[in-house]
Amino acid sequence: MVPLAGDTIGWANAKVMEDCLKVEFGYEEKRPKGKVFKAAAGKEVSAMAHFLGLEESAWEAVL
Repeated sequence: MVPLAGDTIGWANAKVMEDCLKVEFGYEEKRPKGKVFKAAAGKEVSAMAHFLGLEESAWEAVL
């Protein structure tokens, strides 16, 4: 399903530097609070690192 304009809460900019995935999240309004969002974001960044062939823990995220 393609998200509609009203469904988008933000975006993520990602780059690999020195074998480490660096991700910065941006938000349309304010960052969602709570442990659930932080855990889900970390899981997605970890999956992206794995997809890119990096070590699972080779990432940094600025939420």
